[in-house]
Amino acid sequence: MSTKALWASAFLAAAMLSPAAAQSQQPPVLIGVVGDFSGPVAPYSTAALQGAQVALDELNAAGGINGQRIQLRPYDDRNDPVEGATIAKRLGDEVLSVIVTSGSSPALSMGPVLNRAGLPFITTLSSNPAVTESGWKYANRLHLSDRHQIERIIQHALDTDKLTKIAILYDTSDLGVGGRNIALKTLEKRSVKPLVVEGWKQTDADFSSQLIKLKSAGVEGVIIWGAVEGAVRIAQQMRALALDKVQIYGGGGLVSQKFIDLGGSAVEGTIATWAYLDTSTPIVTALEKTFESRFKSKLDIFGAQGYDALRILAQAISTAGTKPSDRPKILEAIRSMKYQGAVGEITFGPDGENIRKIYIARLKAGKFSVLD
Repeated sequence: MSTKALWASAFLAAAMLSPAAAQSQQPPVLIGVVGDFSGPVAPYSTAALQGAQVALDELNAAGGINGQRIQLRPYDDRNDPVEGATIAKRLGDEVLSVIVTSGSSPALSMGPVLNRAGLPFITTLSSNPAVTESGWKYANRLHLSDRHQIERIIQHALDTDKLTKIAILYDTSDLGVGGRNIALKTLEKRSVKPLVVEGWKQTDADFSSQLIKLKSAGVEGVIIWGAVEGAVRIAQQMRALALDKVQIYGGGGLVSQKFIDLGGSAVEGTIATWAYLDTSTPIVTALEKTFESRFKSKLDIFGAQGYDALRILAQAISTAGTKPSDRPKILEAIRSMKYQGAVGEITFGPDGENIRKIYIARLKAGKFSVLD
């Protein structure tokens, strides 16, 4: 199914209410879902919206929030930070709380606006540390922070794989630049100087100048921090330049079906951080079955995080109340809960950072599996 078709399906589904919830005469509890549903980050944002849709149906079938049905309002920021900020300015008057499924640049543009409006929000994709390190009181992150991911992947490369000749290739978005800076600081603490540090744009097609530098320097491993499409093109061109022995490392964004489908054999062996989705648990087994039957696509961590984000908000709202004046209490409820969800046990620190283990996974035979 095309991205446009997925977006259309998810948008229509978001407007549907279960028969049980429709019987309620009370106004719905409105929750916004902001993301890129038509641009380069659409697969991640759409998966999160679809996961939230599954949670919506379950919650409304069970009576909603204290008898009030829940309604999702999707907003498409097209991965544009200006559009994201424009949308954020409206949300305080339109919804009670927000799920932000956007990439780092739009999420960072929305953060201060949502915070000023006193809107509790949960991000499911943005991994830039600034989301929870900028002092935005109402920010909560369900995905993994780049700071923790990069520290973890560098630890694995140096301590487990015993590499010393490292390169960094990053895209020039907020995601990539933030990742580069963290990687440089982390390597410096380990007294390791990267042999090559090169940027690239998400729209670039030719990476020969960067890759020739890798080859000349004799690097053993390369940290690629950026969007999936660019990472795939880099891996493919590494093969063409006989750099297939250079180990590719990346973040959780690479642990997706899109990376596997686009990259094929060129991305085999990739090692990445992973917020690990344990498919053996009853909650994930049930979610997988519903998700894949409904959307004809494989459940991934981003779909699971969208599912958990809505259920976390619903639980917090059920405790705190459904009026705009209850938003501070909704935030307090989010921060104080211990939630057992599809991605495991979730608690949020005082800065809104999700506290959970970061796994290391390797792509082998078209499937990511946990290494440790």
